[in-house]
Amino acid sequence: LAHRLVLHSIFRRSHAPDPTTLRSAKSMEVHVGGSPSFVEMDDTRNEMNQEALTALQGDGDSRSKLDFVCSMGGRIFNLNNTVTAALGDPVAAALSELAMSVNQQLEQETNRSMAQSLLDAMGPSADEGLPNCSGLANGWLFSNVLTEDAKAAVLAVHARQWGGAAMEK
Repeated sequence: LAHRLVLHSIFRRSHAPDPTTLRSAKSMEVHVGGSPSFVEMDDTRNEMNQEALTALQGDGDSRSKLDFVCSMGGRIFNLNNTVTAALGDPVAAALSELAMSVNQQLEQETNRSMAQSLLDAMGPSADEGLPNCSGLANGWLFSNVLTEDAKAAVLAVHARQWGGAAMEK
């Protein structure tokens, strides 16, 4: 889209743009279908996944673990993304377990802030059309990492928080 906008503005100015303008448009960095937060260095991405796994499996309550995931922001796009199954599978399991744990906790005691944090970190992308739900990194965790049970837990939290039906199992 950004590339089209640049080209549109170039051609709008003149039907025959000068070569230097086209050269700068071609060198522009565009992220299509991914995330600018993706870490291309394997070692760094593996280290990030290992740190996340340590935090998610370590001591701490669900809230502190959820806060950790939220603090990653768009970098969550690197979780269970082009890492070995030996590292990615436990990360995915820990994140799914966290989603289900938060859901169970919220069933016992309502906490709107915690519910919204779960939706912000692990909810589907805004494209899914759920009100007040736009998961980080375009819903990466929801679409590519969480188990079906964990997805159902996230949608159940959304249903309690904002109304609507939860996902059928």
